[in-house]
Amino acid sequence: MDRDAIAKGLENLRHAYQELGYINFTSIPIPTFDDTKKLSFLEIDVDEGKRFYVSSIDILGADPQLLNDLPLKPGQVYNVRIVDQFLREHLPEVDVNDPSIQQLSLDEQRGTVALTIDLRNRWH
Repeated sequence: MDRDAIAKGLENLRHAYQELGYINFTSIPIPTFDDTKKLSFLEIDVDEGKRFYVSSIDILGADPQLLNDLPLKPGQVYNVRIVDQFLREHLPEVDVNDPSIQQLSLDEQRGTVALTIDLRNRWH
């Protein structure tokens, strides 16, 4: 078993679920082994959690009109891929992998998320 490959696969799985609005998605790998046959098995326990919809979107440190170009709008299912792609296309100098760029405020009860894109002090 390749731990790095498993970790990358789990991260890809988490990202795929986040594209569908499942922000709190978790997965737990459960390995089992058959020593006599020299086989290993990996079961993935998945908890997708609640689907989240965008309640609001704000941008700090950039022209607020920039949000007009963001295809993700309030009322839609939250999709991390759309936000990442938007940032890469419109603000290539910003590191979209920096977790402080996209700040999410979840309302668990309502299943909504307020997205703040914080670009203050991010220009290189």
